[in-house]
Parts: sequence; C-alpha cells; structure tokens
Amino acid sequence: VTLLAPMQHSPRCIMVHRDSGITKLEQLQDITLAVGSGPAFYKYMAHHLPLRNVETVAYPGSVATFVNNPQFAQQAYVFSEPYLAQQQGADPVALLVSEMGYDPYASLLVVRQTDVSLKPDVIRRFVRASVRGWQRYLEDSAETNDFIRKINPDMNAGVLDYGVKEIAKLCQPEEAVEQTLGFGGMTDQRWRMLVDQLAEIGLVDKEQLEPSAMFTNSFLK
Repeated sequence: VTLLAPMQHSPRCIMVHRDSGITKLEQLQDITLAVGSGPAFYKYMAHHLPLRNVETVAYPGSVATFVNNPQFAQQAYVFSEPYLAQQQGADPVALLVSEMGYDPYASLLVVRQTDVSLKPDVIRRFVRASVRGWQRYLEDSAETNDFIRKINPDMNAGVLDYGVKEIAKLCQPEEAVEQTLGFGGMTDQRWRMLVDQLAEIGLVDKEQLEPSAMFTNSFLK
C-alpha cells in the first residue's frame, strides 16, 4: 500500500534533438529510440502512438550515444539527462510521457499492508519525517546537495541544482482535490486511471485489483 507520492507527476521523458523538429511524442518517427527492457511507459506509448520508422534499441545508460548521433532519441528523467546532454554540447528537447496521459505518481513510499495494522505509529513517524525531508530539500537543497557530492564526488553540482528545480515542478499537484490533501497526497481517480492503463496494455488483470486498496492518505494527516 502506498503511503506517500512525493512526485505528483512522472519524471519520465523521451529526449530528442531539437534539430529533429520533433516537438511532441506523436511526431516520433525516423529515429532510433533507446528504452529499457519492457518498461510500462513505453508499452503504453507503443499502444497509442504511430511510431513510424522508429527502431528501438537497448537503453545505453548514458547520454554519450545521444550526443554523437542526431537521429538518436532515448528515455530519460527530465531532471537529469537533458542537463547532462546540454553539458556535452547537445541541444535536447524533453518530451514528457505524462503529456500523453500516462502519468503515474512517482518516487513512492510503499509498505506492506500488514505493517499498516501492526506498526501504525512507526509508519506515521516515518511518513512525517519523509515529508519534512522532501519539503526541506525543495525549499533549500544546498546542504543536502553538498552531502551528496561528499559521498559521490563524481556527482556534478550543476546537475543537482538543475535537478531540484525540475523535481519541484513534478511535486506540485494540479488538481484542486490533490492540493487539499497536502504534500504527497493521492486520489482514487488517479490510481484507477493507472490500473485502467496498465490493464489496457496487458500488464495487470483489472478484475484482481482494487485501486482504493493500493494507497492511503491517513498517515499524512
């Protein structure tokens, strides 16, 4: 059961070159597209988009191929790879998968249902601490970013500063109902939509899932 959805919108995007002239997902054509093995978001894209003359290849794990090949596109997180590609001389455009309606909550905090019943006080405190941590980072990321660089010297300061600005956009709910729930709140409507979408592409059996049982906002109060 999900307790907290810090990112109200999916950070998944498809990164293309600006010179390709592609400005929306429906225009993806005549390119090589690198994606991971069987991700749900790509299955949904392939089910809804024409993807004319699009060859899919394995995701390389870096932006090196993208930088050197103007006909190459790849999956990305909007808060990291576009910046890295820019730093290496490319001019990327990030096309958010959420723009085509596939927009699951992201960076979820999940626990087993049995623990909700057995350890409610521990869970309540953990959720409260997580909310405070997220809010603190979004308000002032400097201290945390310094710590990240200490434990990972290879981490670029620029990408962290860029990333928190993009992440902050994803954490802002757009629906009035979600805005009233507080940070990380979720709605039954969004979960039902996700179940419907996953069932549409054959990844879940809709009859065996009850969306209202997949999340709770009770620990956010």
